[in-house]
Amino acid sequence: MKGKIGRHLFHLVGGCIPPIVGLVLPREWTLVFFGTVAAIFVAIEILRLTIVSVNRWLMSLFSGVSAGFKPREVARPIGTTFYLVASFLTFLFFSRDVAVAALFFAAVGDAMAAAVGEQYGRTKVGMKSLEGSGAFFASALVVGFILVLAGLHLNWLAVTVGAAVAALVELLPIPIDDNLTVPIISAVVMTLLL
Repeated sequence: MKGKIGRHLFHLVGGCIPPIVGLVLPREWTLVFFGTVAAIFVAIEILRLTIVSVNRWLMSLFSGVSAGFKPREVARPIGTTFYLVASFLTFLFFSRDVAVAALFFAAVGDAMAAAVGEQYGRTKVGMKSLEGSGAFFASALVVGFILVLAGLHLNWLAVTVGAAVAALVELLPIPIDDNLTVPIISAVVMTLLL
């Protein structure tokens, strides 16, 4: 249980870094930063997944860390890599405020969905639960409303539908990692509504 809490906190804090960076840095610097970091992570993933000894070494290096690799990440890219690529792509293709909201939805919503789903998830949909998805939607909605009240160029309808779509995408058994699909698809929907 302690390891799971550590993992959720790591993902929550780490996941909030990209949208905060996007709020602080100019767009060009944000793109350079996340483009560089995402490229480094992709290069490491290519090395790790093609050279068995590198993969084994990284697995052992992070095995004792609460935010270490999930079992399914032994043979596929880790969620962090997908999220960094999504961060770069959302800032590249969408307005800053939409990208910030979409990335906050993914970071906060995913952490809440995992925490609530593991503890209270009874109604299963594949590997996920409706209770976890409800927590995802509620937390993403709160974040969206805070961003609207803070003066970002968003509106109530866009953040409400964006949060709902983000929660739905996270729940559905889409074969592409939800760290990539949630921010991008919710950003598309919010852009269309704005």
